[in-house]
Amino acid sequence: MSYKLAITNDAASDLHSIQEYLTEYFGQKTAEKSISKMIAQLQKLEAYPKMGTNAGSIDHQLEPFRYLRDKRNTVFYKIDEGQQRIIIERIFDNRENIIRELNDYFDINISFDDM
Repeated sequence: MSYKLAITNDAASDLHSIQEYLTEYFGQKTAEKSISKMIAQLQKLEAYPKMGTNAGSIDHQLEPFRYLRDKRNTVFYKIDEGQQRIIIERIFDNRENIIRELNDYFDINISFDDM
């Protein structure tokens, strides 16, 4: 059973910011190649929606979410079984304080001890 990929406005904005950064510092060709790789990785979720780690392992407040982490970015997403969709919520640069970003975005309070 195949799922459809959906991306929130926040995740689209994250992707755009990553592309702008890469273009500015590494050039258009590198940016396009990196974004293409990222999108290909996200598209794998359509066939394998549970390939990411359950975010409940970070904190119980994140239980409905999963995440994929590579060396540069972490993608938070959730699976909508009823609609057969993978909803990409946010894409974080791993150099960011992801705990603070999660607290702000989801309006929760995860402590650093939870990691």
